[in-house]
Amino acid sequence: MFRPSFIATKDAILSRFLEKTLFFTIREYATMLNLKLNSQKKTIELEILLKGEEQPVKIMVNEFELLARDGKHLLCFRKITASREWIDILTRQYLQNLEIEIPEKVAKALTLII
Repeated sequence: MFRPSFIATKDAILSRFLEKTLFFTIREYATMLNLKLNSQKKTIELEILLKGEEQPVKIMVNEFELLARDGKHLLCFRKITASREWIDILTRQYLQNLEIEIPEKVAKALTLII
């Protein structure tokens, strides 16, 4: 199996890639402060600062899955929570189990890395 140092390096590289990708998605309403991916546990922890807010919000994806269906590549967050109650409710209602289509090249890279 892989050595812990290899896994930590792999996760750090993938976390950085996800940070840059998410930056463009959230830049209108938030700033990404931190993102940590754990490929073995299939978790993503991120911290964002919403515009106009003073305290950051922590979002935890406790389980994610890569899927392939009907020729499409999908990313699905199975369990997701947030540090603020109203955001936690929204993430569970609108993001949990939502299947997000991702480009084939990204899906292949994630499959190799995760």
